[in-house]
Amino acid sequence: MKRFKKFSGLSALPFLFLLLMLVSGCEIMDMDEIMKEKVDEDTKPKTVLTVNMIVDYPRGTVIEREILTFSGRKVWINTNPFLHSKYIEDIELVPSKDKPDYFDLLLKLDATGRNIWISLVEEAKINRFGVVIDGIFYRTCEPMRMKTDDDSDEWVMLKGPYDPTTANRLKKNAKNNYKLLNDK
Repeated sequence: MKRFKKFSGLSALPFLFLLLMLVSGCEIMDMDEIMKEKVDEDTKPKTVLTVNMIVDYPRGTVIEREILTFSGRKVWINTNPFLHSKYIEDIELVPSKDKPDYFDLLLKLDATGRNIWISLVEEAKINRFGVVIDGIFYRTCEPMRMKTDDDSDEWVMLKGPYDPTTANRLKKNAKNNYKLLNDK
């Protein structure tokens, strides 16, 4: 009993100080992590668009995965995209002929993207493809070759319709995504 009587409030101060340092140290560490995450967000691509093959009969291979659609259903895709934001230099919006206030996407592709697009157009004759935005299946697509007046293949049409919010986000982030994904 005498041991407890000798314990005074002054001797508890070092323990309280140590406890305070431990608690505040954790908060400081959390704040550093929060700040780091904010910086990382500025250097990460946003609204990434990919064109993936739709898998009708999944065989359970590593490259096949079931993903959600914007409507909440599920669809199987080949996770290796044919086309990726990495190859899309810019996006222009073209009003959709099929649906008012919606858009088709005009994609400006780099040299690699143009070669991939040619392959994609041919592959689409025998397989189905879909547009995936930030890992969520958006819609099916039918890639087609597009000729321009100057016979340049830089711009290709990705038919929609795409809702205004999604289309504008894709357009807004296309150039920055291209720079980030290509370290330019």
